Amino acid sequence: MLHVTAATQLMQRARAARPIGYHERDPQVSTLASRTMRWGGALLLIFIVLHLLHFTTRQIDPGSWAHRLDASGRYDIYGNLVASFRIWWVSTFYLVAMIALGMHLWHGVWSSGRALGVAKPSTHPLRRRIAPIVAILVWLGFSLVPIAVLAGVIR
Repeated sequence: MLHVTAATQLMQRARAARPIGYHERDPQVSTLASRTMRWGGALLLIFIVLHLLHFTTRQIDPGSWAHRLDASGRYDIYGNLVASFRIWWVSTFYLVAMIALGMHLWHGVWSSGRALGVAKPSTHPLRRRIAPIVAILVWLGFSLVPIAVLAGVIR
């Protein structure tokens, strides 16, 4: 919630600083990740709410047709995951959200280093070393699960 509040305040300050937007301009020294922070953040907020409702509180269950109790009579979390990711649109939404997460992390890791003074200004501002590695590892790690379920590797 603090992150969303800070992002909203930053967006309001940016609008107040330049109330008349730029018409057509080239993105200069920016990446796709930095230009999609607002939309990616909004998608991630929606994703987090749905993810919690699905996997934590279990108020949403797209794969509800599957048996949800394991042999000992407890709720089958693994079965919920597999049954849900077998549904193409659930996996697609999850994978799109993971792309947004990767982009968000790419820009966020880089810009947080700059904001905290850890990363110094560069003559090559698009050369970012740690941020893409972190973003790709997180994106890949989370994306492998639905891909493996869809491919039949995880059953």
